[in-house]
Amino acid sequence: MIFYSSLIIVFILLIIVTYVIIFKFLQKKSKLNEKILIEDILKKIYNDTENNKKTDFVSLEKFFKKRKNNLQKILSELQRGELIIFEDYKISLTTKGFEYASNIVRTHRLYETYLAGVTNIKESKWHKNAEKMEHLLKSEEIDFIDAELGFPRYDPHGDPIPFYKKELPSVSSLNLNSTFENKFYKIIHIEDEPPDIYESLISMGLKPGIIIKVINADDESRKIEFEEKILELKKELFNYINVIEISEEFYNRHHLRSLSNLKIGESAVVKEISSDCMGKQRRRLMDFGILPGTKIWVEMESPSGNLRAYNIRGAIIALRKQQTNLIFIE
Repeated sequence: MIFYSSLIIVFILLIIVTYVIIFKFLQKKSKLNEKILIEDILKKIYNDTENNKKTDFVSLEKFFKKRKNNLQKILSELQRGELIIFEDYKISLTTKGFEYASNIVRTHRLYETYLAGVTNIKESKWHKNAEKMEHLLKSEEIDFIDAELGFPRYDPHGDPIPFYKKELPSVSSLNLNSTFENKFYKIIHIEDEPPDIYESLISMGLKPGIIIKVINADDESRKIEFEEKILELKKELFNYINVIEISEEFYNRHHLRSLSNLKIGESAVVKEISSDCMGKQRRRLMDFGILPGTKIWVEMESPSGNLRAYNIRGAIIALRKQQTNLIFIE
């Protein structure tokens, strides 16, 4: 009888311990979810300010429609914490709130830069991964990443990365709607929201740093030429692409041809490897000796035309067209 009573007590204790663990887990998860919402709100106000947009309760409610139940409560907490102020129906960051938000933005943009330069993760996944990690990385961890990357000023989308002193590099730019026929431009920013439009643009080969020529411009579209491709963009996409105007001389000096364009027996000097070539694939090309300044000769080609033999630093290396499309020459 005593044995069974002891078993019952142990069983009850196990149930209590289990419920305590579950309660603590849910409590921790709830606190994390609240922290994420707080930081997402601050980042949203920060981004709106950066883009000269007004932030009010209606715009936040629309943006956070799946999490709007706690929105009023969180905003009240942020106001009490002196992170935001309400003025004429507009919500703005205080100095304290701006510093908090700029750290979140810095973490997000540095982590995207890390994913772009060090990993094999697809470009379409960078933003989603950074959205998670911006809430989890500690300041010393992101400082380490910043130093390892050489303190970059811009992320892969062309967005400025806040400095330690919370200042942003300023760049005066245009969207495609303000571009003209037979003029030359450099893309400095691709908007990464909403994700489906961003993924569509990068699948077309558009990214910060690309040099373009507008070959046709009308009210409904822009036809552009870049990297030996011609692309027509509808006006719905104009506001998602920011450019700066460049001279024809600059365009001619920096307009890139790929290694694929060389004919058998021709040679050229490598200018750069495309930023689309990342991780292991990039390191493999560099291991072959394909670096800026390297002279390469085309020796022979397979019957299909997809595989070629190149003389690189005295060695014969076989490269496929999908690889040589990513190697730009002078």
